Amino acid sequence: MALCPGMTETEFIAAATEGESDFSSMPDAMVQSPDEVVDEALQALAARRDAIVITGRTNRMMAQLPRLLSRSRLIRMMSKVGDPEARL
Repeated sequence: MALCPGMTETEFIAAATEGESDFSSMPDAMVQSPDEVVDEALQALAARRDAIVITGRTNRMMAQLPRLLSRSRLIRMMSKVGDPEARL
């Protein structure tokens, strides 16, 4: 099983950006707790339903956007995600 958790509330972002960024600029619907990710992953593993598991409803919807939007619209939208001044 491949797990695609998206934004997970851990210390990774703070460590990777040397404390310059955190999850405060991300929409709450896009950030999951580690417990939520683990619960979904274990349920999918027990059900043996998919080889690729994308956790979180918002993350699953975001994964479908390239199929629904033009490339230019998708790039414009994604450039706003995480930008505190242009928050969705």
